[in-house]
Formats: sequence, structure tokens, C-alpha cells
Amino acid sequence: MKKLLVTLAILAMASSAMAITLSIGGGGGILLPLGDFADAYKLGFGFGGGASIGVIPLMNIDADFGYYLGMKSKLIGTTKFTVIPITFGASINIIHGGKFVPYAGGGGGFYLMKSKTVADVAIKYNKAGIYFGGGIKYFFTDKIALNVNPKFHVVFTDVSKTMFMTIGGGISYAVM
Repeated sequence: MKKLLVTLAILAMASSAMAITLSIGGGGGILLPLGDFADAYKLGFGFGGGASIGVIPLMNIDADFGYYLGMKSKLIGTTKFTVIPITFGASINIIHGGKFVPYAGGGGGFYLMKSKTVADVAIKYNKAGIYFGGGIKYFFTDKIALNVNPKFHVVFTDVSKTMFMTIGGGISYAVM
């Protein structure tokens, strides 16, 4: 516990000296299957959250998670598919300051995927993948922003690549 408090105190002092920012947020969105994945499954929906640490005014280090469900099979109507992306990456603010802040970024992570069949048999995949995308933040105040962010994901599965796009939106809050 003492180590945690000391670490938080050092981070607080460093953030004031180096102008490090921390934002947290959450929201929802849709998952659009692409390629072979689109041949087998329909559109899904989900929610998620994340954190972003601004290390310099134009660059952020990002950590995100999501939970996407509702993707029913086009081939067998009752087979369902879920995806839980846990990703880490970086983003660059194209414009810094002002109410509108467009950005671009990318990264990688782990994708926990599960397919559930008619007979209630679950097939689980835990695979690595990458993503890239961008977005726009609209700041209502200095601390609260609306965030819209499409991302293109490629998951390296055994048979082929599973590709999909997520289009999300949500609210972020600048903690420090």
C-alpha cells in the first residue's frame, strides 16, 4: 500500500512538472465484420472504456477495452460470436487546442473471441492483433469531451486473419 501511495505521489509531481494529462472515458458502438468474417457473421454492438495519458501536447498513450456481442451467424442463424478487445497503443493529435481535436493512432493487443453454437458449445480463441484508426474529440469544457473513433482491427487467427471495424462514440473526462 505504501508503494502505491508513493508511486501516485511521484506521478502527481511528475505530471505537474511535465504537463502529463490523464483522461478516462467510456461509450458504445458497433462492430462491422470485414472480409471472410463478414461472410459468416452479421453486425454486432458493444460498449467499452479506456484511458489516455498525454505525454506531450500532441501524443497520447492509450489503453482500451471493449465487449462486442450480438453477431449472429449468417450461415446458422442461432450461432453467436463475441469479441473482447484489450488494446494498447499511441495516438497523435493532428491539431492541438481548440474545441475540435482530430487524431490518428494505432497499436496492438489481445482479442478474446468466443463462438457459441446452437448446441450451446463454446469455442474460444485468444489471439493477438493490431489496429489503426483515428477520430475526433469535441470538447464541451476543458475536461469533458465527446469522442467519435472508427478503428480497423486485424486479428491473427490460425486459419486466416479476422478483420473488422469498430465505430465507437463516448464521453471522456480529463482527470488531470
